[in-house]
Amino acid sequence: EKQEEKQEDKKKGQENEGQQEIRIVVDNLPKFWDPKSFNKFLSRHNVTKFLKSKKIPKKTVAVMTFENHQDKDAAMNVLAGLEVQKKKLKVEEKQRPNFNDNQRKRKREEEERDGQPRKRMNIEDVVTPLHALPYNEQLKKKSDDMFKIMKQIIPRTRQNSRYNLPAWLKDKVLIEDVAPFYGIIPTPNTGYRNKIQFAIATEDGKPMVGYTQGQQRLDNIQICDPKDCKNTPTVAIVVREIIQEYLPSSALPPYDLNKNTGFWRQVTVRCTANPRELMVVIQVSSKDHNEETVEAEKNKLTEALVQKKKLADSLSDSSTDDVRLMSLLKSVIFQNFDGMSVAPENLESEVRYGNETIYETVMGLKFRVSANSFFQVNSFGAECLLQLISDWAADCASESKDVEMKGEKKEEKKGVDVVDVCCGTGTIGLCLSRMADNVIGVEMCADAVEDAIFNAKHNNIENCEFKVGKAEDILPGLLSRYRSNRTNLVGVVDPPRSGLHKNVLKSIRECSVIKHLIYVSCNQKSMLDNAADLCRGTSSHLIGAPFRPVCAVSVDLFPHTPHAELIVLFERLEDESSKLGAPHVKGRIPPAAVFPFPPKEKEKEKDEEK
Repeated sequence: EKQEEKQEDKKKGQENEGQQEIRIVVDNLPKFWDPKSFNKFLSRHNVTKFLKSKKIPKKTVAVMTFENHQDKDAAMNVLAGLEVQKKKLKVEEKQRPNFNDNQRKRKREEEERDGQPRKRMNIEDVVTPLHALPYNEQLKKKSDDMFKIMKQIIPRTRQNSRYNLPAWLKDKVLIEDVAPFYGIIPTPNTGYRNKIQFAIATEDGKPMVGYTQGQQRLDNIQICDPKDCKNTPTVAIVVREIIQEYLPSSALPPYDLNKNTGFWRQVTVRCTANPRELMVVIQVSSKDHNEETVEAEKNKLTEALVQKKKLADSLSDSSTDDVRLMSLLKSVIFQNFDGMSVAPENLESEVRYGNETIYETVMGLKFRVSANSFFQVNSFGAECLLQLISDWAADCASESKDVEMKGEKKEEKKGVDVVDVCCGTGTIGLCLSRMADNVIGVEMCADAVEDAIFNAKHNNIENCEFKVGKAEDILPGLLSRYRSNRTNLVGVVDPPRSGLHKNVLKSIRECSVIKHLIYVSCNQKSMLDNAADLCRGTSSHLIGAPFRPVCAVSVDLFPHTPHAELIVLFERLEDESSKLGAPHVKGRIPPAAVFPFPPKEKEKEKDEEK
């Protein structure tokens, strides 16, 4: 039987030979050549019959792809005998493996031999890797990890300032003496996520909804039930079960990324804590589908969700059935995306039931949340985070506070403006509006800016302004108007995982009125790179006095995972020759923080020794 299978595979391989990618690798090319130079070289030697070519930047290698073996052999014969800068070219044939359906099927059959089914990984270990650790031990581990990150700021800055080291770094200093780490602030750790995304795919011939694991290109994607994940709220599990129950009867299949066919793609559940509201966003691909069938399917799924809401409304408050949570449903939205890559952030929303937005209350302010807008995934943790940023910004503002006389009246000027970079729906900026004269927010997502403007009007806040666009494009012109102004400017940055763009860092360094910067980091590796550029000496690229770290604290926004937010307060030095002294502003210590460094016991020992 195995021999027969091999023979069949050989025959199918010969039939599919034209579909395989035929490639050659050309080596010993000049490093400085770009793709245009390589293509000119090929045309000079009449090598024109190829599908595509790619010269690897700053390498001696290029890759060429051909439609058939005849064109490949002809190109190899020409290139193998050529010399470039007295170096003979090396030409090798390399084929990329083609994971066709037969290979995938055979791989699954091999894994299921001897009657043993494929081993399914525990989704809890994928989504919440620390779920087995007691929460107190999770906090201790994260606190230690964050302090190790802080310790790397000084050596990384020294590494980037070999020829222009700031004066405060010329002496041997420790990060705990420069910027103490106040510890980590715990948050509620069960069902805390307010935004959950479930994939829709076909597994073993059946449509499935849930969390995914595996690799799409190897066809080992598995859809897992999220009910055992501690970070997933019950209401999201209820929505998932309703859609899972509906899909087998649907006339349209789930989306297949390998074939770029199918209809149902993804479900996003958004829920707020105060007031408790629920939004369900279904992403589909209407490509190559009949419009009437698409409309009918959208109506049927919307009706299934609304019927569960009506059932929940009819249940008594004492009912223990989880379906009662569907009474929170305020919005059902559909979004269409036909591409194969990650969907953009500005997909158009089609409201099929209820409102286009839901609301969340944080620090006494009411925020509108739309399908595409960014909001911290942990509502209770966001309250702790915003309170901390507000306290530190108030400490910075108190330094520059002054009082002006106008006639017989005293008008108190706060003397500080706030620039909120990557502001999202304006949560940070609006919370800081109470202690600032003006707040300017910058965000690239148009829907989020629209929500931010609405949130300001809804909360009767008139000193906030929001601009849509990339921070690296808007910030240079925005900060230029403050350079000749005496107003003290406090910067707040909450960048994505990639960190701040180099043009944003350059603008912050050049704007001397930014005396303090509060950096909210969700990815500490990119924060280290940004911190090194903020604190390094001046150069032709980074003009302006450097910053120094003052203090840091972490907020556990993602319990049961290795991730946490790290908030670092930076203060600008007078100039590059300034010696290290006491900072003008010391961010207050959050009372809820645990596991600081150095530990309080060691501080007591030092005091006793003194």
